[in-house]
Amino acid sequence: MSPFNRCGLASRDDLETVEWKNLFSELEQAQKEFAETFDARRSPEYVCKKLPLYDFSRCWEYPYVYDNLNRLFSDPTKIHIVDHGCGVTFFPFHLMKKGYSVIGVDIDPVTEDDFSKALRFFTDLNGKGTFKKVTNNILPFPDSSIDALYSISVLEHIPDPHNAIIEIARILKKKGKFILTMDIDLVGNLELSPQKLKSIMAEINSHFNIIAPETTIHPKNLITTKNSPYPFIINQTLFKKVTRPFWEFIKPLLGKPKAVFPIVSVCGYVLKKK
Repeated sequence: MSPFNRCGLASRDDLETVEWKNLFSELEQAQKEFAETFDARRSPEYVCKKLPLYDFSRCWEYPYVYDNLNRLFSDPTKIHIVDHGCGVTFFPFHLMKKGYSVIGVDIDPVTEDDFSKALRFFTDLNGKGTFKKVTNNILPFPDSSIDALYSISVLEHIPDPHNAIIEIARILKKKGKFILTMDIDLVGNLELSPQKLKSIMAEINSHFNIIAPETTIHPKNLITTKNSPYPFIINQTLFKKVTRPFWEFIKPLLGKPKAVFPIVSVCGYVLKKK
């Protein structure tokens, strides 16, 4: 059984399975080919990670989404998928090469330029890719027109995630599939606290049914920014590295709070529109 045929928090055990290793290897090769042929053509203004698979959570999220898409749809040539908050990564282009029709959507004009440039550059996509810019928080699709949508660590960064969920439900066909991953802040000083997650899931549950079993992961076994194969690293100058411990020591004496460094995990859900 695949480690990704479930919902809930990401487990370090998932990354020890043959299934994950095979999926990761395939996606790693796709990322390598995409980077070697397209990165030199990116706009200088593009600031997102160019090798996103090597991220503390993406090393789990991309295999999670890819595995569930392949399980849900036996014939990708008949499926139209939206990549929600797509950026410009290897992933939708790999799906296009596998036969899926993928529409990237994003609010960023630089992403629009580079995604469109990549669509023109790669000649083996067989017309399977499109980009549409999001304006006024409205997804540019008619009601009930899309087979599936995936959202990889996007929803938690949107100012109004509740409206975003309503929009996703609006454009999906009845019983359309929604594959969602989100980062979860375990400390409480970043965007998606456990409390905010609870509110988001309440909105999701009003429009969607969970269609994969939801599992519980022991806290010690969670994939986090600290224990991932690609842990989160704060880049600092040598001066800051040397002085930070002293500064953190004297902060309480000056009435200032100590810095709380982020500890983040990730979760995934496979959903069907009601």
